[in-house]
Amino acid sequence: MVLILDKSKTHLFIWLTIGISLFVHAAALIISNTILELYVWPLPEAHSSIEMFGSAIALFLALLLIVFEKSGRGTSHNIEIACAMIAMGTLDGFHAIVEVGQQFVWLHSLATLAGGLLFSSFLLTKGGLSNNFKAPWITLALSILVGLLSLVYEPLIPIMVIDGKFTLAAMGLNIVGGIGFFIAAFKLIQTNQKTNNINDLLFSMHCLLFGAAAIMFEQSALWDLAWWGWHLLRLMAYLVAVIFLILEGLVILKELKHYQRNLEATVLDRTQDLENANQNLNRALIELTATQDQLIQREKMASLGELVAGVAHEINTPIGVGVTSTSFLEQNVQRISRAYKANELSSEELESFIDTTEQTCELLTSNLRRAALLVSSFKLVAVEPSDVKMREFKVKEYLDGIIFSINDSVKDQRYRVILDCDPNLVIVSKPCTLSKIIRNLILNSVHHAFNFDGNADDSSKDAISKGLINISIDCCDDEVHLIYRDNGIGLTDEQKQKIFNPFYTTSRNCGRVGLGAHVIYNQVLQGLKGSIEVSSKFNQGTRFDIRFNVKGKQTLLNNSI
Repeated sequence: MVLILDKSKTHLFIWLTIGISLFVHAAALIISNTILELYVWPLPEAHSSIEMFGSAIALFLALLLIVFEKSGRGTSHNIEIACAMIAMGTLDGFHAIVEVGQQFVWLHSLATLAGGLLFSSFLLTKGGLSNNFKAPWITLALSILVGLLSLVYEPLIPIMVIDGKFTLAAMGLNIVGGIGFFIAAFKLIQTNQKTNNINDLLFSMHCLLFGAAAIMFEQSALWDLAWWGWHLLRLMAYLVAVIFLILEGLVILKELKHYQRNLEATVLDRTQDLENANQNLNRALIELTATQDQLIQREKMASLGELVAGVAHEINTPIGVGVTSTSFLEQNVQRISRAYKANELSSEELESFIDTTEQTCELLTSNLRRAALLVSSFKLVAVEPSDVKMREFKVKEYLDGIIFSINDSVKDQRYRVILDCDPNLVIVSKPCTLSKIIRNLILNSVHHAFNFDGNADDSSKDAISKGLINISIDCCDDEVHLIYRDNGIGLTDEQKQKIFNPFYTTSRNCGRVGLGAHVIYNQVLQGLKGSIEVSSKFNQGTRFDIRFNVKGKQTLLNNSI
């Protein structure tokens, strides 16, 4: 096989094959016409086996050539050779199953004629039949049709053999087919010299052997030595086709090994690249985590600083007023005390002292109450302790009570709350935390969104004539989705960015502290471990979307709250 693939040995192999075929041809003719002239070997079973073997190889080889045409392998004329192999394999198959007679010789002669013409068909067209995958199917259909017609209409078949001798019709068909094989063989040799494709060379030898067998046919008689001689040539041709299969298989195997080695190397390279990338990602993740922790810590400190600064700023005024009032009151008491001890206290001075003291005490009381209110609001910022037990409660029933208590405490009733919740929805969570959230949301709408008093910072907008609050609660896959909407004056983009900041308020001139939204934010994120989003357009209302996980969900409550 190695010699065949060596370009310097190709001509030697061609002449060696031609020499063997000529030797078989000449030896069979000489011996048949001299020593064994009167001998014949009628072995129909052996003949049928040879022909069926050749037919199977031809059809399998045709299929292989069609596959090679799709992948750019094989010969330079895959489709033409595949069509020839299909015609020869099909008609030789019919030839092998019929009894010796006119049909027997007719089908063999047709197979030789069709093979020779189809092998040389690429000479008749400029581009041959390359990529014409319909041609093999058409050839197969026509070959089967001709075979069947030959079996059915036997009387119409020309006389092919008389007294064991082949007629001119039989010899003519074989000679024409043989010439076609020789033409194809020389064309494939020329093609091999241009393309250096070893498969073209192999099939040129295949054609030479079939051509020699076709020419030898007309010099033989049925079952004599010459007759078996050209069968031997055909068998050699099929063996050449087997060589083609072996060589092509070796080439494919070599390529697969090459691809395997390349694939292994590529996999190793990619694995190394992935390991390096993974190490880089791990380092980046560690750095990112450290940076994130630093940013979180800075954000916490910044928030704490902002909160402390806000508390100090808000509480400074009432405390300062209280200190000033106390000092003023202390000075007046000392003055009155000295006058009393010196018996110089008049009734007018006493009355003036009493009036001043009453006013000072009122001022001191109001400012101390405001300071107390600020401290109470500041305490609301803190979430419930982490060890607070969660409990099961019926959501709608619980919130109905919260909403009723809020409505009862709010003086201005120009608003309405609509709660949309499954009355049988039961969750395991922190009801006190949820109560703080709902309470602050409603009060935030009443005091800011509806602006009933018209005292908001943006006084250019009128108050809402009738406030409407919609609260919808749904639970899916142990996640609660609470949607809170009002039809208030809404928020500007700047207000949306600052709404959760501590001590930010749009109604400071009404005495509002600005901790309500911040309390809601803390209770959702830290108390319920959830998330909150706000969406709003100025004068188009505000919407809060709150999501948090619960321990479990039921449809019926076993122990009511």
